[in-house]
Amino acid sequence: MQLIYHKAMTIRLLSSIFILVFFIFVFLSACVSRQKVASEYRESSNTVGRSHQTVIFFLIDGLSLDLFKKHLNQGRLPNIDQYFIGKKRQFYVARAGFPSMTFPALGALLSEKPHGISPIIGNLMMRDGDEIDFESPLARPTFNKLLHDKNIFSRLSEKGMRSVSLDYAYGEGASVHLDPVDFRVASSILEKNYGYIDDKIIASLKFLLKKNPSSKWPEFIFV
Repeated sequence: MQLIYHKAMTIRLLSSIFILVFFIFVFLSACVSRQKVASEYRESSNTVGRSHQTVIFFLIDGLSLDLFKKHLNQGRLPNIDQYFIGKKRQFYVARAGFPSMTFPALGALLSEKPHGISPIIGNLMMRDGDEIDFESPLARPTFNKLLHDKNIFSRLSEKGMRSVSLDYAYGEGASVHLDPVDFRVASSILEKNYGYIDDKIIASLKFLLKKNPSSKWPEFIFV
């Protein structure tokens, strides 16, 4: 009985040590990943032919125009109001395909092509006899492959300009892009718990802009 007790205590101790090491690893990797993009960009930002202008593109999925106007008028979007709308109270409205779907719209935006020309024609589509569900995180590599050398990141690269993608899934062709390097990000994506992911993305954007002089900021940042 005493031998069994000692074995049980040893197993519990080893399990506790493993859990502690695991959480330390997750914490450290999360801290490092916030600065990863800024560090990688700083190490590879010696380029020529720069435009000295930076466009930061924020993609907010699922926010309808009516809901956007309602929240704007209610004062619930103060940062957007202050930095993007201003006193003119005017903004551009793009035309979307009907029915409006996330991935065809995203493909059209990134490829700078209208619906019908972009290779992404639906959230769920058939290609070479295989069904592709872009709602699944497992289909993200296929999405990037279909836009390979056909998106804004590649076009800017051909002109000697730099781009950064702070989206965990879409960064094919970008000079530097964000990868899910810690377990919490990966699990959050699978669980569709985007609060933590959004915080990481905003933190990465802040590090990118703070750690690099404005004269060396990339021409395009996709958030």
